[in-house]
Amino acid sequence: MVGTLAHQAALIWPREREVLRRRLAQAPACVLDVGCGTGEILRRFRADFAPRRIVGLDLFAGHLRSAPPPVARGDGFRAPFRDATFDLVLVRHLLQALPDPPALLREARRLLRPGGRLHLLVEDYAGLLFDIEDVEVADNFREVAPLFRPEGTDLYQGRRAPRHLREAGFAEVSVDPIVVDNQTAAREDFAGVLRNWRDGYAAKLALLLGRPEADVRRRFDLMIENVRDPSRYAAWLLFVVSAVR
Repeated sequence: MVGTLAHQAALIWPREREVLRRRLAQAPACVLDVGCGTGEILRRFRADFAPRRIVGLDLFAGHLRSAPPPVARGDGFRAPFRDATFDLVLVRHLLQALPDPPALLREARRLLRPGGRLHLLVEDYAGLLFDIEDVEVADNFREVAPLFRPEGTDLYQGRRAPRHLREAGFAEVSVDPIVVDNQTAAREDFAGVLRNWRDGYAAKLALLLGRPEADVRRRFDLMIENVRDPSRYAAWLLFVVSAVR
């Protein structure tokens, strides 16, 4: 995950930052990053927006040892902060991995001051596009998505986030698509995300798919080769979904 978080931040933050600048009426004074991991975005947000205070929250102590303080170890479903504490709450690359995303959104709403903003960066794995002749490999994540659902992981969470925000009581829901591709973004960061996914998840995916791990790794290797080849297009469509308390 350490490598994944570093490459994802380098790849996506420049585009995500521009959306935040458009959406924020003014620089927020107090910010919470839920699921902050190793603090890649804590560092970038502090440098680009200079909030008075930004705090990271994560369950995994190993990540927090690398994150810049202040950080807190805790559960985003039961955050250790008082009501109406923050002007902005960030939730990035997280909702697809949760069994009950709306519950986390309701907790984020509790933490926001009236008029505060929730910023989501959400993934929808139908938005990974590869120019690979083998259709099974090119559409790999569509095969995988239903196998993860019984474990509480929704690879199509990106399309559901606007509805979940409205159901959680938020207003002014907006959606800003972000595309990172191998024509305009750093190809090695894109490849680095896929390489870390391969090394971290190949064994699990092989078990779910009932395939040899070598075959799963081969699929990822073809995606990495595609991303590194400027003559073949590869893209990742993500969504910034934001709303106001």
